[in-house]
Amino acid sequence: MVNNKMAKDTDEYVKKRLPIDTGNEDLFFEMSDGCIFIKLLNLIDPDAVDMRTINKYEPGMNKMAMVMNIE
Repeated sequence: MVNNKMAKDTDEYVKKRLPIDTGNEDLFFEMSDGCIFIKLLNLIDPDAVDMRTINKYEPGMNKMAMVMNIE
């Protein structure tokens, strides 16, 4: 379902993370920084989260920055 819903997203950050293999733990890794989850929320309600306020994952990213997206 995640792959189908996110397939039309134009954000390069999302495109490079899809498709997510839901048959293993990839789903948990891809959701760990909250960005994909936030994008899914915005599909339900486009005003739910201002995308300018989220921290996009970067290698070596501070765990606190990831947690801030999820809170």
